[in-house]
Amino acid sequence: MLAMLSGKVMPADLYTFGVADRQTNKSLMLISINCTSSHKMQRALQKEINKLGLRFSPDDWLQSVYEAHPWLIQHLGTNAGLRMMKIESEIMANAMAKYMEETGSVALCIHDAMRVETRYADVAVYCMLSAWREYWHGADEATVSGNGVVTALGVKYNGWNLTL
Repeated sequence: MLAMLSGKVMPADLYTFGVADRQTNKSLMLISINCTSSHKMQRALQKEINKLGLRFSPDDWLQSVYEAHPWLIQHLGTNAGLRMMKIESEIMANAMAKYMEETGSVALCIHDAMRVETRYADVAVYCMLSAWREYWHGADEATVSGNGVVTALGVKYNGWNLTL
């Protein structure tokens, strides 16, 4: 979502870069986007780096983030994680409303997913992709074909297989 907010295309793998392995980068990234200030971020990063026994500084890691994803730096230490959760909840509320409208059935929302009756799985995907598209682009361009294949955002969904 931060890529979308920055007007960038999400890289194939956001977490493979710089001085650390993928899992460490992911952990440090989540810490960084959830801190409320640059100072708190530096302290939290140092604590995690020490805990993991790594041999680089928060500044070394931040420099590697900047080199790989310069657009991302502006979001670190700004509590961006909380803002992204709000966006996600708005999208999911819209998706659930669409789902109830389409099926007359209720879905159980679990974080960024919906639990629905199997027979309505394609409708749920349509509603989620449609709500995502409306949030980011202001238009609903998702369609469901007669054979149950959902197409939205250039993604085709047929059963449980997503293909680009």
